[in-house]
Amino acid sequence: MSLFVTQKMRGKMTGFKSLNTSPMGNSYCDRMSQNPANICSKCYSRKMVQAFECDQRWIENGNILKKRGALIATHQLPKLTGIDYFRFHSHGELINSHHLINLCIIAWEYPDTTFALWSKRKDIIKVAKLWDNSDKVILQGRKIIPPNLVLMYSDPKINSLSTRIPLGFDKKFTVFTKEFAKENNIEINCGGKRCMECLLCYDKNNGVKYINEHLK
Repeated sequence: MSLFVTQKMRGKMTGFKSLNTSPMGNSYCDRMSQNPANICSKCYSRKMVQAFECDQRWIENGNILKKRGALIATHQLPKLTGIDYFRFHSHGELINSHHLINLCIIAWEYPDTTFALWSKRKDIIKVAKLWDNSDKVILQGRKIIPPNLVLMYSDPKINSLSTRIPLGFDKKFTVFTKEFAKENNIEINCGGKRCMECLLCYDKNNGVKYINEHLK
């Protein structure tokens, strides 16, 4: 069984294709959604899944990607030739380190595509980065994190003023209420146009480390 790619995204994600997993049953998502101070408590993905029922293929994606002791096989890889930019997880979150490694295998397979992954799992990303910094060649004769993968730390806290970007991440994404952003002179640089027209998040070398969005 191959991984299922969502071919048509809506709203600001129009023009992108995405590889998703279900947030339902992901123990991290379930726990984080219970805290009202977390952006996860307002998760659009969980609301959508609960309202319309999750596509079973997202659940199957998660089962493939998280499987311990097994790397995804060639026949399971999605067909992404000719795609310039690709989103990992417009829905869902990393389940475990095997999940991350398998996403990295996909990115290594398509070096001409820029991939971006939003994640709150700084524990998983940190371990992968430490392995890469150890000078050991671990993943199929390569480092784990490929150069064409942008890792975006999605701050779980609403209105977080922390400027720290956890180890392994390239940028930080934070959500602010309109009132808080105005009171604290927060520059909102996400919104107003589609992601494919902006691509601020998809360039490691553009000097922009902080992406800020209004709470919806």
